Amino acid sequence: MKVSMRGILFLVFVACLGGCASSGVRVTGGTDAESLGVQSETAATTSFSGGVHRIIVAYNDETNSQATIQYTSSTRQVLHGASLMGWSYSNDDGVTWKYGGKLTPPSEWAVLWGDPGLTTSRRNYGMVFMSNLAFPEAKFPAGGHSGYVDASVAGGACLFRSLDGGVSSRRRPSGRCCGAIRG
Repeated sequence: MKVSMRGILFLVFVACLGGCASSGVRVTGGTDAESLGVQSETAATTSFSGGVHRIIVAYNDETNSQATIQYTSSTRQVLHGASLMGWSYSNDDGVTWKYGGKLTPPSEWAVLWGDPGLTTSRRNYGMVFMSNLAFPEAKFPAGGHSGYVDASVAGGACLFRSLDGGVSSRRRPSGRCCGAIRG
């Protein structure tokens, strides 16, 4: 009987879901400062690095975003430097989680905005790639952007790479962005 790697990964993922706690498991840090903000729109992958099998989850992360994403009673103001690109990882099949943090926009990019993507290299199972939509400096107003985010400020995606199975991510200069969104 021939078993594919994709089939094995699917079974591992299903097994991990079966062990999820119904009461919720904290995936950010335990301090109040790390708990502020919501996480949403998740993406997940697995890796193997340094002898450890790991689950990695990326998400839109509003943790500690009060200075760069501001809400009023009627709108939202997004300021230069905002990032929703957060992630967490588990080394024990999802029993406990460590907050990986949030990535910052590389030079020439004003904001990392959301819609996370996450995958593991087929050739090197310890190499994890994370991506997020991004706003280039050239399209982003100096005073920030109010209201709904659309193609007037969005302009591409940024890709970051982890060489240690999703524990850390290389930021600048390894964060690469490309302007590929047509509005």
